[in-house]
Amino acid sequence: MFHRVCQPGRRAPGSSQIETSPEQLEAIIRFFVERHYNFVSLDEVCQILQEKKTDHKFVAFTFDDGYADIFTAAYPILKQSNVPFAIYIISDFPDRKAILWWYLLDDLVTEQTTIRFEWKGQPYSFDCSTQQGQVHANAILKRLIKATAPKDQPGLFDAVFKPYHFDLYQKTKELALSWQQIEKLSADDLVTIGAHTVTHPVLANLDGNDVREEIAGSRQKIQAHVAKPVEHFAYPYGGVGESGWREVGIVKEQDFRSAVTTHYGNIQWNHRQYLECLPRLNVPALGSLDTLELAINGLIPARKNRFKRVITC
Repeated sequence: MFHRVCQPGRRAPGSSQIETSPEQLEAIIRFFVERHYNFVSLDEVCQILQEKKTDHKFVAFTFDDGYADIFTAAYPILKQSNVPFAIYIISDFPDRKAILWWYLLDDLVTEQTTIRFEWKGQPYSFDCSTQQGQVHANAILKRLIKATAPKDQPGLFDAVFKPYHFDLYQKTKELALSWQQIEKLSADDLVTIGAHTVTHPVLANLDGNDVREEIAGSRQKIQAHVAKPVEHFAYPYGGVGESGWREVGIVKEQDFRSAVTTHYGNIQWNHRQYLECLPRLNVPALGSLDTLELAINGLIPARKNRFKRVITC
């Protein structure tokens, strides 16, 4: 699992690690080549699992959200190495309706020594003059944003960011793929375009009909632009408590070939029965190729999951 390919910039303490440099991406490709892995598409992952047959170790590269540097930085590297990959698109990204709040939050907690606002009658105040204070503010505000229903988030964003004169859509304009770029990527057989909801909410916080609308609406919008079936899905955030069996059931209803979580694990044969909740390895968070070695050998996932196999939600 990847997100962005760029020269890593300043992120607030405690922020998720989602940036990989072009040089790191090239090194990761060489890493798998040297270990004789086959690079496969998501369709091939499904085929391998369903047939329970492969002669080689395999790896599939996936990118979440839909950042413009996938087109400008990652795609030339992957194309040159003939590496197939998938991009899961938040459909409000290219529509320029999404608010890239996680990057706005980075700027807010690192630029302001004090953050104050009121939301639903409750005052909030954070001292960000120290790294410890920035970590605390980042964690609390992330939880608050993720727990807020999509229909209420615009009001929350106004309360949090507007007093500090933030343009809520500037990061989206700068960082998100355009529909033109997505269409060009989709025209290449190396590229699989998947769905990642309309607004990137925590699906477990929504009622069932809203979950269906988020998933189906994203898929329909993307298919209208790429003129191809969209058969693969990624759960937003995708961790424990953020998507579960209800969401898996809804993905099954909509006949996706596969869906991926952010549960930390390696693909196993038993996943042929659970193609709607495949685990992944978050490569930027691993930090080094030595750690990646431990991850693909199963040691890090085993420790993270207390030596339980990650098969289902």
